[in-house]
Amino acid sequence: MASQELLTRYITEGLLTNQISFEEFDDIITKSAHNRISKESIRDWYLKYQSIDSMAYQTISKGVCDFLKKLKESVLNDLEKGQVAESFTLEEIINNLYTVDQILNSRLKTMNKRIAANALELESFNNILTESHETRQQSANSSLDGLLNTLKRYKALIEDVDRGST
Repeated sequence: MASQELLTRYITEGLLTNQISFEEFDDIITKSAHNRISKESIRDWYLKYQSIDSMAYQTISKGVCDFLKKLKESVLNDLEKGQVAESFTLEEIINNLYTVDQILNSRLKTMNKRIAANALELESFNNILTESHETRQQSANSSLDGLLNTLKRYKALIEDVDRGST
């Protein structure tokens, strides 16, 4: 049920013909007039009250409808004003995006510089390791050559000793 119908029904519940049935109205009038008024007159009065209540209902219904319409417009206007106050213009968004782009580019450049510096350090370190490895290899090779020469000399000595003892 719509709010208009609920509000109208609530307000119009107080109308006479909504509160009192014809029988109750007849009872009240008959008791207070000591049976001097005819039933037809009482019925006419009740019908007049019903007519008045019907017009009042229509007036109230229209008033409630107008009130709710104005209230709805007011709430929508307040909502729009609130949204406009809390929203950003396209220009503000573009400017803020441009600022974010500049900040990100600046940070990206800084990171690229750091990466390049780290790459140079790693390259230097790699060169040092390569030289160390090559030096160690040469040292190992020269030690092996020296050891091989020494072994050849020993072999020659042993062969000389063997020839001399036979």
